[in-house]
Amino acid sequence: MMNYPRMRNRGFIIYYNWFTVSLVFYGLSLSTSELPGDNDFLNLSLSGLVEFPGFLFCILLMDRLGRRACLCMSMIFCGVPCIVAAVIPKEAGLDWLVITLSMIGKAFSGASFVLVYNYSAEAFPTVIRNGVVGVSSMFARVGGILAPLVNLLGSYTSKQVPPIVFGVCALVAGLLALLLPETLGVPMPETLAQGEAFGTPEYYSVSGEKGNGSAKQLENDKDKMGETNGYESVALKESEGHDSPSSDDDQAHDNV
Repeated sequence: MMNYPRMRNRGFIIYYNWFTVSLVFYGLSLSTSELPGDNDFLNLSLSGLVEFPGFLFCILLMDRLGRRACLCMSMIFCGVPCIVAAVIPKEAGLDWLVITLSMIGKAFSGASFVLVYNYSAEAFPTVIRNGVVGVSSMFARVGGILAPLVNLLGSYTSKQVPPIVFGVCALVAGLLALLLPETLGVPMPETLAQGEAFGTPEYYSVSGEKGNGSAKQLENDKDKMGETNGYESVALKESEGHDSPSSDDDQAHDNV
């Protein structure tokens, strides 16, 4: 994948989104005890319940607005409330607003988790899809590891630092998501050639429709582009291996 510019850039954006989603999701989950109010158990319960509206957001809109738009919106709607909640002064007495904004951020961070999983599987070709999702999950684990450390940073600096870090990271991830191609209604790529052309006019059919015509055309042109499918190479070697014994038998028969 690293030899293909479009897929490489797409992969870096996806990796950063996975990292940010995990960082923000677990960071907000672990920081519920730092929210204002006297009932930490209530805050923790609300932190879990607000994930359901986030999932509903995905169910209702991802097949209407598209994956890219929903991922961008969910990351921005996650980042902005975190930043606003951080800058509200404690003396203002707006504890209910801080809690509400934090819960909104938590809800959309859960929605982002669902969307980035789905998008990662649709935006890369079959031959590397499992590998890309695996590497993406690794970046998510790094974000999860750093989440409690970011919260701990607030104990040495200011309580406003962790939510600002979460908010800025989420905003950057949401803006970067705009650079990704839309996958709604588009056939998933299968070969590296199709994966590199994914999201470009060449991937679509000559008639301009998003259909299998472009995929078939790229399949026919992949030899000209110098691309080969790894599975096809293995199959070719296996077929050659199976053919060689029969050839030897024919030669022995002719000698007899």
